[in-house]
Amino acid sequence: MKARYVPGFFFREIKLRITKIITIAPFVLFQHHVLAASCEETFAAKQYSEAFTLCREDSEDNNANASFIIAKIYARGLSVNTNVDQSISYLTHAAELSHPEAMFNLAVAFELGKGLVKSSTDAFDWYVRSAEAGFIPAQRKVALMYEKGKGTAVDAKHSYEWYKKAAEAGESHAQLKLGAILLQDKVVPKDIEAGLTWIEKSAKQGEVEAQFALATLLWNRDVEQSLYWYEQAAENGNNYAMHNLASIYLKGEKVAIDLDKSEYYAKMSVANGQAASEKILLLVEQLRAKNSTPVIDETILAQNSDNTKAASSETAVASVSISESQNIETNTQQTSEAESSTIAVSSSNMISEQWLPESGFIIQFAKIHSQAGVEHFINKYQLLGMVKVLPLEREGAYLVVSDPFTTWQQANNSLAKLSQEVKVEQPWIRNNKAVLALL
Repeated sequence: MKARYVPGFFFREIKLRITKIITIAPFVLFQHHVLAASCEETFAAKQYSEAFTLCREDSEDNNANASFIIAKIYARGLSVNTNVDQSISYLTHAAELSHPEAMFNLAVAFELGKGLVKSSTDAFDWYVRSAEAGFIPAQRKVALMYEKGKGTAVDAKHSYEWYKKAAEAGESHAQLKLGAILLQDKVVPKDIEAGLTWIEKSAKQGEVEAQFALATLLWNRDVEQSLYWYEQAAENGNNYAMHNLASIYLKGEKVAIDLDKSEYYAKMSVANGQAASEKILLLVEQLRAKNSTPVIDETILAQNSDNTKAASSETAVASVSISESQNIETNTQQTSEAESSTIAVSSSNMISEQWLPESGFIIQFAKIHSQAGVEHFINKYQLLGMVKVLPLEREGAYLVVSDPFTTWQQANNSLAKLSQEVKVEQPWIRNNKAVLALL
C-alpha cells in the first residue's frame, strides 16, 4: 500500500530532530571541554591521584602540559612514591614537545646534576630554548650564563641583550642588572638616568637589592627618596640598609639626629647578623648617658662590602653603581627556580618556599648569612623546635622565622608571648608576600 503524504508532518519531524540536536549538542560540547581540561583542573584542585591517572593518559597523546604535570607529581611524591628517574623521563618528554617551563626545569636538572649527568653545556642549551620560547626566568638565566661564561663563552653583549629582554618583560632582578650595566660604560654607553629608572622599576617590584642600591645612589640627589628606599630595603630584611639608617640617624647628616631611630635600626641590623651595628648601639647608649653631641667614627658607617657611601657627583654615582652591580649579583648558579628541583639545605629546620603560603604573616627573628651562624643563633636564644629556617638562595642568606599565621592579630599575639619567653632582639611581623618576594 502506498504511503500517504501528510502535509506538515515532514516539517514537524525535521523540527523535532533539530530541537533534539540543539538540546544535546551543548551537553556534548560541555562534556568534551570538561574531559579536555580535567588533567590540569584536577591537579590544580590538588586531586593528585585522579590527576596522575588523567594526565598520564593525556601524556601518551603527546600532551606536553600533561607530561610536565606528571613530572611534577613524581618529583614531589604527590599520591605516588617520589621517583626522580620517572620525573626526568616525563620532564624530558615535555621539553622535547617544546613546553617552555619544562625546558627550563630540564636545564636546571642538567645544571645541578639532579637525575642527570651534570652538564653546563646541556643546561645552557635548554635554557636558551626555554628563553627563546618566551619563558622569562630562562631569559634572565641565559643572561647570567653569558655574563659568567657558564656553559658557553663569556659574551657581555649577549648578556646585556637577554637582561634587557627579561627586564622589558617585567623580571625584577633583570631590571636591576640592566640598570647596573647602564650605569657603567663598558658594554653599552653609560646612561645614568636610564640606569636609575630601571633600578627603580626593580625596587618598586620589591627587589630588595634594588631598593638598597637605589637608596645609596639617590643619597646625594634626593635625601627623602633615599631614606624611603633605605626604609623599604630594611623592612624587607636588608641588613646593610638597617645599618645605614642607624648610622644616618646617629650622625645627623642631612637629617636631624634621632637616637631612638638609630637604636631601632641598629638593633634590627644586629638581629639580622650585622655585627658592625653593635658599635652604633654602644654609641647611642653613651650619648644618652652624656646627653652630648656625637663624635662619629666614620669607619662604623655604611657597611656594604666596603662600599656603601653615596656618591657626591654624577661621576661618583656611576662609580658607586659599578661596585653595587658587583655586590648585588645573584647566586643563581645554585638557585633552582624549577618546581621539580628544589635544593635542600642539610638541616632539620630548613624548609623551602613551598612551605610558606602566599597570604598570611610570619615572625622574622633574624637574617643570617651562614648556616653556622643560623645554628649559633638558634642555640643562643634556645629556639630549637620553635622556628623554621628559610634559605634565600639568591642572597646566600637564611631567614629564621616562625610558623605562618593566617592573620596579623594571631602573629601579633604570638609575638607578644614570645617577647616574654624568648630574649631575642627585635623580632618583627612580616607579610608572607614580602618574604616570598625575596625568594
